[in-house]
This record gives sequence, structure tokens and C-alpha cells, in this order.
Amino acid sequence: MLYPLQPQKQNDHRTREQVELVQQYIEKWSRSHGNKYPDPAQVDTKGSVGQQDGIFFWPHNPWTHHPIANLPTWGSFTYKVNSDHTGYTINAHFSRKGAFKLSGGTLAKH
Repeated sequence: MLYPLQPQKQNDHRTREQVELVQQYIEKWSRSHGNKYPDPAQVDTKGSVGQQDGIFFWPHNPWTHHPIANLPTWGSFTYKVNSDHTGYTINAHFSRKGAFKLSGGTLAKH
């Protein structure tokens, strides 16, 4: 038996997993680009992050079942890179309010 919040919890958990996979793709892209991070437009299934060698699957939004995107909506993420492209933040947006924040590069060391 599912309780009303159960599907939300499950999809929020899936969102976190999907965004962690996007983070792995961003880090992979960075290693092959002089340890610089991509512009937000490139963090997409059709962008250079999603099209790099070895990427055969782009994560999906558990609510819409479309490729996960850089949007401020449930099951999506918001990616921001700092001005010198040496660090970034990425927030996974949950249905039950709030977000899960990840970061990388020199930004993560502060």
C-alpha cells in the first residue's frame, strides 16, 4: 500500500540519483577540458556534456520521463558555473520543497 507521500519520496530519491549522474558527466567533461567546467547550456543531453564519448544514457526526470534539464522544476536541476569555470554548484529540485546541493572544483574547497 502506498501512502500519499510515498511516490514523492521515491521520485525525490530518483532525482538525487539522476543529478549525481549528471555531476559525474560534468566531472568527466572537465577532465578532458583542462579541469574547467562547462557553461550551463552545455549540461544537457544535446550539449557537449551529454554528447561526449562514453555517455550512452542521459538521466530522465522521474516526474515527466523526459531528459533531465537545467530547470527550476521538480525532478530537474539548476547548474551554475563560476566566472572562471573552476567550480560549480548543481541543485536537484525536490517535489517536497527544498533541494540537494552538489558542488565541484575549487568552489567546493571554500
